[in-house]
Amino acid sequence: MTPRPFIPRRCSPLGTPSRQSTPRSLTEALPRAGTTVEIITPKSITLDVGGEALDVTGTAKSVGDVLEQENIVLAETDELTPSADTTVTDAMTIIVTRIRVENEIRAESIAHDTVERNDPDLTVGTRKVVTEGVAGAQDVTYEVIYTNDEITSEQVLSTAVTEEAVTEVIAVGTKPAPQTVDPGVSAGGGASGLNWAALARCESSGNARAVNPAGYYGLYQFSLATWASVGGTGNPVDATPAEQTNRAQILYNRSGAGQWPHCGPRLFG
Repeated sequence: MTPRPFIPRRCSPLGTPSRQSTPRSLTEALPRAGTTVEIITPKSITLDVGGEALDVTGTAKSVGDVLEQENIVLAETDELTPSADTTVTDAMTIIVTRIRVENEIRAESIAHDTVERNDPDLTVGTRKVVTEGVAGAQDVTYEVIYTNDEITSEQVLSTAVTEEAVTEVIAVGTKPAPQTVDPGVSAGGGASGLNWAALARCESSGNARAVNPAGYYGLYQFSLATWASVGGTGNPVDATPAEQTNRAQILYNRSGAGQWPHCGPRLFG
């Protein structure tokens, strides 16, 4: 048998056979599984800020990122739709509604009141302004809510009167009108001795030009048909108080106090 040649073995300094190996730093750098690469494509977005639309394109992941990309800063009162953490999708519309709350002081007028007082020195049908009414003034503080620069809500917070209003006072005649008869008008009978001033106060507050939307006119609230039936022409409000009284007396002589169902009893007071 031919002897095999002797081949010496390499040993480590400690006498252990050495092995070829891959550096640890390289093995740690290599992933055990396949590598995942995220690809973000640009997306087209409509950004509506305060009612003004802007078309933008970008690779932002969330709505909040889009706002940061476009340098859009939200105030505490602003509203954002959809929310900042919403993932961006292509053709998305992002709406920023600008809302602000302000306190505003406005100068406003105060309407004056009007009171009527009976005046026995004035004849029925006469009205006289005793004290002229004057409007007052006030400062009104409002809380005003603006949505995209348009007022959408307001409420009064406080009111401060800066000038008091002056009440208008009107004297209303209650003295019976002179029993003069206009040409062609003759009442006669017992009507002349009745309390026509009291009837006029009840029917029209003594206003010879009073108009009731239901179709009644003047001191005694004639309908146009009844006025014509006692010889009147046109509209009672265009006749003098004396003529209105005389024609009311004609009506009384013909039909009695029942022509004024509610106020007729005042004739005898």
